[in-house]
Amino acid sequence: MSQILLLQSSLNGPVSRTNQLMECFLQTRREQGHQDQVVVRDLTTLDLPVLDSPLFHALRGAEPANEAIRQAVALSDRLIAELKAVDLLLIGAPMYNLNVPTPLKNWFDLVARAGVTFRYTDTYPMGLVEGLKHPDNAIPGFRGALFSRTRHFLPDLIATLWAARDRAKAASNKALSQAIKIIMNSFYGVLGSGGCRFYDPRLASSITLRGHGIMQQTREWIEAEGFEVIYGDTDSTFVHLGSDIRLEQADEIGQRLAKMINDNWAALIRREFDLPSHLEIQYETHYRRFLMPTIRGLEKGSKKRYAGLVGEGEGEHLVFKGLETVRTDWTPLAKAFQTRLYEMVFHDQDPSSYVRTMVDETRAGRHDDLLIYRKRLRQKLEEYQKNVPPHVRAARLADEENLRRGLPQRYQHRGTIAYLMTLNGPEPLEYRRSAVDYEHYIDKQLRPIADAILPFVGESFERICGQQLDLF
Repeated sequence: MSQILLLQSSLNGPVSRTNQLMECFLQTRREQGHQDQVVVRDLTTLDLPVLDSPLFHALRGAEPANEAIRQAVALSDRLIAELKAVDLLLIGAPMYNLNVPTPLKNWFDLVARAGVTFRYTDTYPMGLVEGLKHPDNAIPGFRGALFSRTRHFLPDLIATLWAARDRAKAASNKALSQAIKIIMNSFYGVLGSGGCRFYDPRLASSITLRGHGIMQQTREWIEAEGFEVIYGDTDSTFVHLGSDIRLEQADEIGQRLAKMINDNWAALIRREFDLPSHLEIQYETHYRRFLMPTIRGLEKGSKKRYAGLVGEGEGEHLVFKGLETVRTDWTPLAKAFQTRLYEMVFHDQDPSSYVRTMVDETRAGRHDDLLIYRKRLRQKLEEYQKNVPPHVRAARLADEENLRRGLPQRYQHRGTIAYLMTLNGPEPLEYRRSAVDYEHYIDKQLRPIADAILPFVGESFERICGQQLDLF
């Protein structure tokens, strides 16, 4: 049975969404078989004292200045004792005026006592509430980190969020799935952020180094099966199966490797840590053709930037990751050009004629409808001072013209601007006066894409279009 201290700080009582969320968390634990003993503290009803100078010094050992301060210190002692006695602390923290509610801040001030609940080190504050009473029975991390086998809460939080994300995926709710993913990732972020109460570089390092170790070990197991690992990142491993592999064979090999990896991790974690494994790798897909374009000026590719050709029966489709085709800050021209180039390269077609044609047609104004940039303003227009990117310049021109015409200014408070690059710089689509700068689109949109792909077929943009470019 776990002892849980639940802190409510919402001013909205039973109708509070934060309180309802905490109840959902507890209900999930009950459904999972946990028999928790829960102590609920509604901080809004406790009239906790505000930290002032006399109380601050009294909490650090000075003689209480009066009876009220003495009672506040005694209250602090009781709150700290209550905190130390529980296995899990569940905090409900709605945001009011970009901060936590005042009652919750008052609670923090009463329980955060130097030398009692935390201590200062040369580099960072270290929590003292729990500590490991039995380090010989702890799970080792990295750089001196030790993890308790029994007094923890992150695994349950992650498991709850993981299940919620699976439900969101099943319901095709992409927005909710992405939101839950961001929340899960934030647990790592706060551990590595010096401004966070839970900051501990040992924990953050243990997460990254453990992940690195998992990738390395997984690679070794795959290569022991006779296959080559060509790329890996935080959540995926790409395996080269060799040429002339049919889809059915690839699927069989992928499923077999995934089972082998999962079984090996289950056995290793049980053997080394006496814990069940929650690691699960899944076979996702087989790419008939696969390419990681180079970074401009380099011979290597970059993380999470690739394209693949997936076969589905008699059909096939392209998959893009991190490339211009799936980015919103590139023009439709670039996206169409890139897609067609990959199609040709993947099907062993010579792209030279297509590249020359696209350059010629772009310069001749045949693709003007594909030259439009669309970019969202992330700040108010007036807040762009030092760095003024092209889309901001276009938005200012647009609103200046709107003002002259007596129309509402559309871009002062963010928004999305559509613009073109002209011989006089960026101009809004609706008020363009200057000629289009076609050489900008050739040099900044077509050339980078071609230079990343063409070397794989022994060609280059310069070689294909060099003579043409010299004329302009």
